[in-house]
Amino acid sequence: MKPFKYTSPDIQSADLRTPVVFYGAKPNKGPEPGETTDEKLYACFGDVYNPSAKDLSILEGTETEEAVTVKIRDTRGGYLPSTSDYLVLDDWRYRGKEFAVKSVGPDLENNNYIKVIAGVVTRASNIHGDG
Repeated sequence: MKPFKYTSPDIQSADLRTPVVFYGAKPNKGPEPGETTDEKLYACFGDVYNPSAKDLSILEGTETEEAVTVKIRDTRGGYLPSTSDYLVLDDWRYRGKEFAVKSVGPDLENNNYIKVIAGVVTRASNIHGDG
């Protein structure tokens, strides 16, 4: 019998098909509390999928109703998402939703990618400071 050897699933360029835009947050102007996310930090294509049980355990206690996991190419220092950033997915299934970055880390299966776990933001201010 041939011994079993695990091989991780490969991510190809064709899998990175969802446009992803990362935004930075700035405090609202004036006396009203809150923040707007109008500072575009980085745009790329990513592989978007539902979070695994391990990813969901990271989100415990964050009161996140909906979450996604996004894999993007590692820019090798060009841009590294942080937990103070927000992201928007250019996909009809996520239209009108803004995601707060909850966790960022290297993809341990493939060092060429970064894994970002993000949860939907529900707040009074509009996406990208539109209102």
